[in-house]
Amino acid sequence: MTKSKKTYAPALLCLAVMGLAGCGGGSSDSVLTGSTTATTKNSAGCYDLDWEFKPGSSSKTTLRYFTESPDGEKSTATVVYQFTAIGIQAPEAIPTAADAFSVNISKKFRSDAGRDYDYGITSYRQRLNASAFELLQTSERFGPPVIEGGIDRGPVALTRTNFEPALLVSTPALAVGQQIQLHRTGTWYSASLRGSGFDPSGLSFDRTESIKLVGIDTLTVPAGRYETCHFEHTDSLTPGELVSHWVIRGKGVTVKTITSGPGKSVETEEATAIEIDGQPF
Repeated sequence: MTKSKKTYAPALLCLAVMGLAGCGGGSSDSVLTGSTTATTKNSAGCYDLDWEFKPGSSSKTTLRYFTESPDGEKSTATVVYQFTAIGIQAPEAIPTAADAFSVNISKKFRSDAGRDYDYGITSYRQRLNASAFELLQTSERFGPPVIEGGIDRGPVALTRTNFEPALLVSTPALAVGQQIQLHRTGTWYSASLRGSGFDPSGLSFDRTESIKLVGIDTLTVPAGRYETCHFEHTDSLTPGELVSHWVIRGKGVTVKTITSGPGKSVETEEATAIEIDGQPF
């Protein structure tokens, strides 16, 4: 694999959020707007890559999910996110890649109305410095598991995505009120692990995102009271949608997310319990 170190959005936004599976590799142009005055209130301390790249590091966040549609229909659910840092492993199906650091991320969604699903991702990363790493590959699992004849056949869908060129994930030190806009193009290669292999043509995309540091807030949620970094995110792939989220400063663990947009349902997640390295936080 030939690597190209191009700029990309902060790690938090792909993870979203647990969404690294949906972030394509490729080139990116970035533009910063807003004040650049030196301040202690910036995003430099929002994340801790030393912790993320330490084998055995883990977090578990239980959240209460609320959604209300434009016509007033409401629903609720429980969501559990788990992060586990595994350690150095060789990515599969990338014979030219060096060993990389792997992490597991899972999401379990349990609707009060009985609609459930599970999602998991293993990502392979190579650390570059205190604020950046390259993403080489992700393996995604969707589903609940398929049970046939009493045998667990695994998830409904299982895919692997290779990033060529490798994707550079970084966390720029945004000042409060400052925004970064990223225009990205590239290709990513994905295949069902139940199928015959990677599509050699890949999938090209053209995407513009913006990330803004709204503030460093003290936020109270059912899980407790935390000093947080408050970000806003927009994406050309979801026009009109605004994602606001708050992460614990110094760890990057999400405690609250609100997703909204004209004519769209408003979705809110708030943490009800947080564990970091097996301990209540």
